[in-house]
Amino acid sequence: MINDLSTVKCSNPVSCFALSKQGGYVISTSGGMISLFNMVSYKTLRTIMSPPPMVTCLAFYPEDNNIFGIGFDDSSLSIYNVRDDQVLQKLDGHSKRVTTLAFSSTSNVLISADANAQIILWNTNGWKKLKDKRLQIQENHMLESETQIQLHPDQMKFLVVYFGHVAIYETTELRCVNEWVPEIPQLISQATFSSNGHIVYSILVDGTVTIFDATNFEIHCRISTSSYLPPISSLSIYPISIAAHPQKPNQFVVGLTDGSVYVFEPQKPGGDWIKNH
Repeated sequence: MINDLSTVKCSNPVSCFALSKQGGYVISTSGGMISLFNMVSYKTLRTIMSPPPMVTCLAFYPEDNNIFGIGFDDSSLSIYNVRDDQVLQKLDGHSKRVTTLAFSSTSNVLISADANAQIILWNTNGWKKLKDKRLQIQENHMLESETQIQLHPDQMKFLVVYFGHVAIYETTELRCVNEWVPEIPQLISQATFSSNGHIVYSILVDGTVTIFDATNFEIHCRISTSSYLPPISSLSIYPISIAAHPQKPNQFVVGLTDGSVYVFEPQKPGGDWIKNH
């Protein structure tokens, strides 16, 4: 499965993809048109949305595989029906590039976030704007960045990451339930819930992995880069992504710039964390 690159019109394209609820389809783009792939035959079913504007994030609507949300670098959103090949709704309200989308089928809402730390809640019944919130970020970190959100397994809460801000918010009220406020400002690259939502795994920009209790953001442990990267590793090799195992709450993986992946899990409950390369 290869994205169509013939329509890429920028020097810094954004790549993103999303799987349908049952995993039968994937939508993907690398700065050009959106490709819809069949995950059984691995064939391209359709290409849509030739830029500009460039697509920056994608999410399937969980109630219907034919519908998905699209975020653009011009700050707009579209709800698209691929079966009818039409835009069902265009949503305006962001001021910067839309960086992430998440549908909550439990609350019947769409959550979107942008590069200016603004989060907007949309009702999926009519696609009306319900609420919006600007994250309270320290002034020295008010630079454009990728606001990341991930729904908790219960879909009633979600995790937010933006520079040094990592917090959990209520889905319907956009109220901050808990957050991590370090004594010394530290920049967080990525974070994710464990499969049961009890733990938050995160990577700092210096490569340190920090493991939190999701209830109160108490730090369970920190894993420094020296404990999992070889001493001779280049400065160009550092972690860029983190993901939790979908069934094992105590297992997660870290991806590095050299293409390698490390799998972490504790030796025993409450014990030290070990890694497999």
